[in-house]
Amino acid sequence: MNLLRCALLPLALSSVLSGCQKDGGPCVYQEFEDSFQIAEIQGEQVQFEGRIMPPLAMHWFAQPPQVGQKINIKGKRLVQGSCNPLEILSVTEDY
Repeated sequence: MNLLRCALLPLALSSVLSGCQKDGGPCVYQEFEDSFQIAEIQGEQVQFEGRIMPPLAMHWFAQPPQVGQKINIKGKRLVQGSCNPLEILSVTEDY
């Protein structure tokens, strides 16, 4: 029985470790900077006009935002690979 366990252990470990491999190759991001208008605030989520920018959590804002306010967002959008599709770098009021 111990011999069987020793024979199956490397097989089991290789299948677990293969699940850690990254699919889709190296990720490539494109930086962006754009202005978005706040459409709605629901609890801790700030929603923007249109569907281009997903909702952001309130912790991104230095001051409580207001509906109708324009916000400048700098970030990175995924253009290749299978990583996180959006990375926010900064959120500021658009003056």
